[in-house]
Amino acid sequence: MNRRNILYGGAAAVAAATGAGVAWWKIQPHQTSAVAPSTTALADPFWAMGFDTPDGQTLSMNSFLGKPLL
Repeated sequence: MNRRNILYGGAAAVAAATGAGVAWWKIQPHQTSAVAPSTTALADPFWAMGFDTPDGQTLSMNSFLGKPLL
């Protein structure tokens, strides 16, 4: 066994260990911070918005809540 094969084997082992560590970290459920705001708290101002329609009425975004939007 020469040095080149040992070097290749070591690099392969490090790459495999790194890949396994990243995969393990991604599948673990991470604890969310209690300080971070919820997504509903961030979305509330959006659903509270209203827009004027061409006929002069106000269209509330709250009327679209729960419906698919594009």
